Parts: sequence; C-alpha cells; structure tokens
Amino acid sequence: MKINRVGIIGAGQVSAYHIRALQSLENVEIVGITDLDPSRGGKVASDFKIPFFKTTQEMYSAKPDVVHVLTPPSSHCAVAIEALETGCHVFVEKPMAVSEEECDLMIQKAVSTQRVLSVDHSARFGPAVLKALELIQTGAVGDVLSVDYFRSSEYPSYRGGPMPQPFQEGGYPYRDIGVHALYLMEAFLGPIRKVETSHRGTGRDPHLMFDVWSSLVQCENGVGHFQLSWTSRPITHTLAIHTTRGTILLDMYLETCVVCKKLPAPKPIEALVNSVVTAFLSVMQVCWNSIRIATGRMVRGSDIHRSVREFHSALSNGSEPPVSATEGKRIVAWVEQAARQADSDKCRLNISSPQLTPAPILVTGAAGFLGSRLVNRLLSQGKRVRLLVHRRSTLDSENHSSLDIIIGDLGDPDVVDRAIRGVETVYHVGAATNGSWAAF
Repeated sequence: MKINRVGIIGAGQVSAYHIRALQSLENVEIVGITDLDPSRGGKVASDFKIPFFKTTQEMYSAKPDVVHVLTPPSSHCAVAIEALETGCHVFVEKPMAVSEEECDLMIQKAVSTQRVLSVDHSARFGPAVLKALELIQTGAVGDVLSVDYFRSSEYPSYRGGPMPQPFQEGGYPYRDIGVHALYLMEAFLGPIRKVETSHRGTGRDPHLMFDVWSSLVQCENGVGHFQLSWTSRPITHTLAIHTTRGTILLDMYLETCVVCKKLPAPKPIEALVNSVVTAFLSVMQVCWNSIRIATGRMVRGSDIHRSVREFHSALSNGSEPPVSATEGKRIVAWVEQAARQADSDKCRLNISSPQLTPAPILVTGAAGFLGSRLVNRLLSQGKRVRLLVHRRSTLDSENHSSLDIIIGDLGDPDVVDRAIRGVETVYHVGAATNGSWAAF
C-alpha cells in the first residue's frame, strides 16, 4: 500500500477535523502543519503530535504528496497553485476560491501539472444526507420534486482591534454558508440553472449588514429554496426533501433522517401516524448517535471526516475525486453572483455623502426606542445632529435638513472614526441587545 505524505496549510478551527480524519487512515502520514500564526500553528501541532513548519517552503522540503489547504478563502488560489507547482495533489476547503477566475487558474494548473484538485463540500457526506441520498437512489420514496433548507448560525463576538476583513464585506455570510446550501441543492435536484437571491438586515447582529438571506434555486430536476439566518434562535439546521411518495426530514445538527410516507388512510390519521413516527424515530436516532459518539464509533464533524476519507480513497484507487474542481468552480460562480450584489449594497449604504457637514452632536443607536426620541428632541431644539446607525430604513426623520446619517457598525473602527470627526458631544445610546458578556 502506497503511503501518502500529507502536509496541512492553515491551523484554524477546521484543521482539527482534517487531522483526526487523516490520522484514522492507514495509508496516510502527516508530515506536518504550517500557519502564518506560529503560536496557533504550534499549538495544533503539539495537540496532535505532528511537526510544525514556520513556512510552506519548510513544509515542502519534507516532500508531501498531498496538501490540504485550510487557509482563508482569499488565499486559496495562491496557496493551491503553489502546492500544485510543487507536485502535490490538493484538497481545498470550501469555497474553492473567491471568484470563478481564480477557480479557472487552479484548474488549469492542476491539468498542466497532472495533479488531482478537489474541494471539501463536506455537508454532502454527513450521515443523514448520505442516508437520504440512498433512499432516493434506491427508489424508496419516488421522485424528488423540491427541497427546502434552513440554517441559522452565529459568529464569535468581536473583541476589538481592526474589523476582520470578511466582516467588511456585505456578502460575507452568504459566501461562508451559502456554498453548503447550493451544493446540497445540486446533490438532490441536479445541476443549478438559475438562482434568485435576496438579502436584508434586521439590525440584530451587530457585525453583519445583511443577516437574513433567501434563495430560490431552479435546478434540472426540481426547485429548491433555502434561508440562512444569523438572528433566528435556537440554532437550527434542517433539510426537507419532498418526493412523490413522501417527505424526508433531516436534522443536520443531530444527524437524524426520518421519512414521512404516503399512507393508505384518511388524511387526519395519516398526519397523526406520521407525526408520532417522526417524533419516535428522531428520539431513537438521537439516542443512538449519542451512544456512538460516547463509545467512539461516531466522530464529531463526521461529515468532514467522511469527506477527507473519500478523497484519499479515490486518490489511492486512481479514481475521480468525490467532488470535482469543476463542481467547486460552479458553486463559487453562483455564490459570487449574489454576494457581490450585497457587497455593492453595503458600499452604497455606507456612503452618506462625500463630505460630511460639520455637526457638533453624534447620536449612536438612533434607530432604537430611546435613540429615536432623543434625536427628535435635539432636532426640535434646532440642533444639527449626525447619526451612526446600523441601517437606514427604520428612521422616521431621516430626511430632516439638520440630520446627517452614517450607516455602519459600531464595531468597525474606520466607521466610528469617520462618525466622530469634528463632533463635540456624543450621545452613545447604541448597544448590543443579545450575546455574551464579552459582546456587551
């Protein structure tokens, strides 16, 4: 059995899942890991007892056969191309890159170097998703008609300093999670033909301009719909596949898969039976999964674990990788179509005017209960007021001649610097309404 030597670039949170999966494979030897942050990279290396390299060149001197690219998406293209030029096969985290053009460069380099390039579309390999795909492929539930996907999420609290680059982009959350939603649509409904996406901001997430996203996806074999939310609670991750003979219900956090079938009974009885069976089977599967995790028979991050194993299995067998680079490029193209529109919308909203009119007073949180009344009182006294708000649409007095508005995030140092320029008095009414103590 040929032993593949694997190097890892990037020591972020996802690296632990990749390392555990690699260490479970008999034909893989991890040569080491590298990261721009030596303390972070060194800690991961120490935790998993693997070497740490200060640079990629040091790592390449160890002669890896395969490289896992786990860096931020903006660097995927450059890092992957360097690995391919060194003669390594490449397994890159989602999204494949930040543009269709970068994906093309990566594919061209893989072809010219005759190396394998694949993408980690991990949600396709979750136990519940694999079970649903099996039910469909065996004809147990008839033909798929439509798919509904919902996922809520939350990001770590911002702890000061420069705003992380992704949060400066209006389309960041869609780029991060929308990838999963789109390739799942393709997995169940075939190639995507058209995507219509809308986004809006509720003002409830202090660092995201647009925290609710919705997409209607027209595919070759049906229509899908998904919604992504960073404000909906509790955290939910569900998928419903509607077919000609039933509905497959997936909870992708709990890894449960339950089928509600058409029954030869009156509709009220059918609904009652399906409801009871769904509840019973869901509880049983959760209990069974808990036992499997406790006994080590099921790993955390089982979708990434399976994805990594499938890639290396294909590499060893000389077969096509489970996720092609062409698929990765196709999903990036659809994601960027919507994300770039949100980037433009955020830029447009963040520009109040080229030159701010001098104002002695700044009010933050002006769209809230206290802030809006404070602004009305100041305007009634003939004051000129500047506002820093998270979104414009909730302001009743936004067209007042003595009012200047800056749209932006209290956590963004550049926005705050612009807002307080020339100001004598600040009424700081803006505040977080949820989150941890660190967030407050």
